[in-house]
Amino acid sequence: KTDEASKVYEQLKRDFPESDEAKNAVYARGSTLLQLGRTDDAIKVFDEMFGNAKAFTPAQFYIVGKTMVESKQYPTAIRAFEQATAAEDRGVSEAAHVELAKAHVVMTNWPAAAKPIEELFAKHTNTGFMVEGSFILSRAYAEIAQREAEAMQRDLRFRDAIKWANKARRL
Repeated sequence: KTDEASKVYEQLKRDFPESDEAKNAVYARGSTLLQLGRTDDAIKVFDEMFGNAKAFTPAQFYIVGKTMVESKQYPTAIRAFEQATAAEDRGVSEAAHVELAKAHVVMTNWPAAAKPIEELFAKHTNTGFMVEGSFILSRAYAEIAQREAEAMQRDLRFRDAIKWANKARRL
C-alpha cells in the first residue's frame, strides 16, 4: 500500500507542483514512512525538500526537524532547522534556533550548539527562549573550555559559561 500511496504523492507533485497539497504531501509521505519504520526512505523523501528548499516554507522545515528529532535522526533535523532559522515569522525562527542548538548538543558538537543561540540573542535580546538558551550556552561554553588546550582561552570560555548560567538563574 505504501507503493500505491507513493504513486499518488508523485502524481500530485507532478501535476500540481506548486499547490499546498503537493508541498504538504512531501512531508506527509516522509512522516508516514517514519511511522512505518522506514527511516532511510523517509530521509530520502525529506531530501526532496532540501533539494528544492524555495518551494517550502521555513515552518514546514521546522516541522520536519521536529519529526526527525523524534526519530533520533539528528543530522537531518539539523539540516531542517538550519532552513527554518531563516523564517520571517519570529516564533518559527526563534524556536528553530533553539531546536538547532539542542540537536547539536545531542551530537556533542558544542561550538555548533553555541552558534544558533548566539545568533538568536544577537537578533532578539528579549526572546522568550532566554532561559533555555542561556543554559545551552553555559553548557556549550563549559564543554568547549574543557577541550581548550590554551589556558587563557579555557579561562575565557569558563567565564562565559558562568556568565550565562548566572543569567539564566536571574531570569
